[in-house]
Amino acid sequence: MLEVDMKCVWEGGEWKVVVVSPGPYHGRYVNCSKKVRGQGVELRGNVVGASKVDAVEDFCILVNERGKRDWSAFTRIYDPRQPRA
Repeated sequence: MLEVDMKCVWEGGEWKVVVVSPGPYHGRYVNCSKKVRGQGVELRGNVVGASKVDAVEDFCILVNERGKRDWSAFTRIYDPRQPRA
C-alpha cells in the first residue's frame, strides 16, 4: 500500500484518474467514484497494485487505511467546482 497523489485527465471521451506521484504506480489509472471526476480535480489516497493474473496492468486499486478496496477512500486536494474556505 502506498499513498499517492492523483489527478483527473480527459482521455477516450471520459474523465479518468491517474497517479501523478513518482514511484511504482506513476501513470497508472485508479478506479474511484465517478462523482469526484472532473477538470482540474486533484486527489490523494492509498493504492495497491492489481494482483489478479487477468488484471489490466495499467490500473491500481484505491484502498482505505485497512487495505480494503474502497472507491471513496481519497482526500480531495483541489476541486475547482468546490468553493474555497
